[in-house]
Amino acid sequence: MRLDNLTLDLDTDTYKLVQDALKEITPSELVSFALEYALRPGHLDGLVIKHLEEIKKRSNAARAVKQAKKQQHRYVGGNPPFGFIHISRNHLEIEPSQAQTVRRALQLQDEGHALKEITELLNAEGHVTRQGKSFYPATVRRILLNREFYSANGIE
Repeated sequence: MRLDNLTLDLDTDTYKLVQDALKEITPSELVSFALEYALRPGHLDGLVIKHLEEIKKRSNAARAVKQAKKQQHRYVGGNPPFGFIHISRNHLEIEPSQAQTVRRALQLQDEGHALKEITELLNAEGHVTRQGKSFYPATVRRILLNREFYSANGIE
């Protein structure tokens, strides 16, 4: 649904205000604002209110599904974690050379090495990022923080 369809009853100043606000707020905040505005007497009809409530309900449902996947250490979309390649919409496959790097980083952490030491050792041993470059501590940190995800998805 386009903004034009939602704002037929708004005066010009309010319409411009809503357009400007869209650049600054999240979709969820927009729905809340629109619902509040729609509840004022003389503004937006009940049909639009129902549409806004449905959008908010779907948004909350999508957020709940994503959160459940995270808790189960499943892939939720976006760039795949280091050690995996994207096969299809919701399916990842282990990339063997990257998985070896992940295992080595986790092993070094288990041995008590600090983040900077792990980074230096990985680089000294010839491990590289997806782009074929040396590791930075921030990249290694991301790997180490994903330990449960790796474990749940076959890289240990």
